[in-house]
Amino acid sequence: MDALAEAAGTPAICEPVFVASLEALAQSPPGSIRLASLLPEIDHVDDVWDGVQARLRASFENLAAAGNPLFICTVVRLAGDGEDADLLYRRRVRIRRLDLLAAELSRETGAFVIDLDRVIADIGGRNLQTDYRLNSEAAAFVAGHAIAVGLIVNGLDEIVPFELQDKVREILMQKNVGPAAPPSLVPANVMAFGRGRRRQNVVTITDSDGGSQVGRLLRQALKREIAPSEALAKLMSAVRSRGAVESGTLLASAFLRMVRSNRR
Repeated sequence: MDALAEAAGTPAICEPVFVASLEALAQSPPGSIRLASLLPEIDHVDDVWDGVQARLRASFENLAAAGNPLFICTVVRLAGDGEDADLLYRRRVRIRRLDLLAAELSRETGAFVIDLDRVIADIGGRNLQTDYRLNSEAAAFVAGHAIAVGLIVNGLDEIVPFELQDKVREILMQKNVGPAAPPSLVPANVMAFGRGRRRQNVVTITDSDGGSQVGRLLRQALKREIAPSEALAKLMSAVRSRGAVESGTLLASAFLRMVRSNRR
């Protein structure tokens, strides 16, 4: 909400209200954006799955019937440790079933999925010192940031212009409003392509061996130290061994490094 108020230049236009159950969430005022987590279901890991699945389906169908934006957060697939092995196994199974159900509910009801499991996995649960409960400050920040971006991108079309949504998203991506991530978790080799809604941030591959080989090949071709046909043959060999996507990224990264070095 702070980012939205900053982008709009006005005080916050809405405030979050926390409720304890899906039934209470269904009583939200008209026009509300509803955000539901499947995490409370982990406390009932011994409940029969068929009954849990039927209950959740009925609840989310009821929530979707109101026609307001509806979001479902997945559960991080880290069951914890230091507990009974059988309990941990049943917890893992329940988490996987809940995350699969989130995808199915999205298809059936039109709800948006905020995949916290994927977001945390991209950084690493051990790096964030967390489990499925998101019980560290860093993990809570990462999850909160993902939720904020998801709500801005998909939940405000009826009340916020697209241009303002893009501005808010830019603020969220650039403004440091939470605990600083360890330097090892912050990618330094980020290249931005496109503008507006088509903008993408691409992390280039940092394979020093592959990157140096592609860079050397590019320099040799530009300096005419090798024939164009030989350069093309070596490039095609790299594409076959590494794949087109990785080879293209390496080539772009090598070219960018050459441009930067020439500017120094």
